[in-house]
Amino acid sequence: MSIEYTGERFIPGMGGAQIHYEHIHRYAFASLFVKGKKVLDLACGEGYGSNILSKETEYVVGMDIDETAVEHARNKYLLQNLEFIQGSILDIPILGSEKFDVIICFEGIEHVEEPERLLSEVKRLLKKNGLFIVSSPNKKTYSDDPAYINPFHKKELYFIDFRDLLNKYFRNLLFFGQKVYGASSIWSLPPCPRSIYEEFIIEKKDNEFYFSDPSKKSPQFFISIASDKKLDQESCTINNLLDISNILIGENANVENLEQHTKNLEKIVDNREMRISDLEKLVADKETKRSDLEQHTKNLEKIVDNREMRISDLEKLVADKETKRSDLEQHTKNLEKIVDNREMRISDLEKLVADKETKRSDLEQHTKNLEKIVDNREMRISDLEKLVADKETKRSDLEQHTKNLEKIVDNREMRISDLEKLVADKETKRSDLEKAAEDLHKLLGVRAGLKLHRLLGQKL
Repeated sequence: MSIEYTGERFIPGMGGAQIHYEHIHRYAFASLFVKGKKVLDLACGEGYGSNILSKETEYVVGMDIDETAVEHARNKYLLQNLEFIQGSILDIPILGSEKFDVIICFEGIEHVEEPERLLSEVKRLLKKNGLFIVSSPNKKTYSDDPAYINPFHKKELYFIDFRDLLNKYFRNLLFFGQKVYGASSIWSLPPCPRSIYEEFIIEKKDNEFYFSDPSKKSPQFFISIASDKKLDQESCTINNLLDISNILIGENANVENLEQHTKNLEKIVDNREMRISDLEKLVADKETKRSDLEQHTKNLEKIVDNREMRISDLEKLVADKETKRSDLEQHTKNLEKIVDNREMRISDLEKLVADKETKRSDLEQHTKNLEKIVDNREMRISDLEKLVADKETKRSDLEQHTKNLEKIVDNREMRISDLEKLVADKETKRSDLEKAAEDLHKLLGVRAGLKLHRLLGQKL
């Protein structure tokens, strides 16, 4: 699986000699500290560095956020002690803690806005006496001096920022500088067991070269070895990477680099064209989906409007039903009050009849008539009570029951009227009878007087 060359991620065989020197030298330097160790290589990219480290280590895990790069590394570097995983350096997908003797992060820290999160993850996974080897571009020489802005970098650091950041997490630090310089090399033949390293610094002034102060060397990149254990000062070594093919400064270096760069640019252009074509197709698909979604949205809006109208109609219907139900309940209550009033009236009439019954001793005939009237009335009342009871059991059909109640009320009104007339008639007859009795008493008195007068006349 091939991966796209962007000019930022290092891919062996692509780009100029300088970027090869910088990346390979860093991993060669790190390989001095990993023999027999368990190593985590963060932001491993194409995997070339993890492969270099695997020659010395017990085990290496290379991790990168780009899934394509990880898949490429898995297919290219097939070693027993080498594994590649996909993940972010801010949230490393490895559970547990204190898993690795050495953790390496070359040219990764400048790609995140929160380097503190990276350092926290490193501390979680690094063993107590482990080493953290990290590099970062020197913001002054990399960006400020050439007025260059790398669009892939999120946060570049000056040396003081780099040092202070590491000091927050590790007790002991060693710092190194890295830059590609033109050089000449002299070595012993054959190599001596312990060679003494001497470095001479020159610079060109007025078309001539002069020896210069070593302090004038200005690093393009910072490298640090960080640990909580005390660091061996012998680690503060100066080492060089020599290209015996002389690609960088050979007579044909510029042409070769230009040709290679042109090929790389052509590949980049081809990849960009393919990407643009894919994006155009994606945009067309998205536009089609957007149009379909808009139509679907309109349809849904119509459905919602229809549902709202239907809900409004149903709410009105429910309100009407509730009004009718309330009116019917009120009418039922009114009828119940009428029935109660009639029952009270009947009760009052029953009391009146009882009072009249107490007067039966005065008139036998009147009493007998009243008893018949009362018997008939009791039978009628009994019949009316049975009728009311029957009607009450049928109240489930409220409208029919209401009509029946109204009929009952009318019948009772007529019965009450009849009873009242009957009582009035009886009262009139009783009054006539009493008057007849009084007349009879008077007549008997007159006759008795006449009879007495006759008797007295005879005696006289």
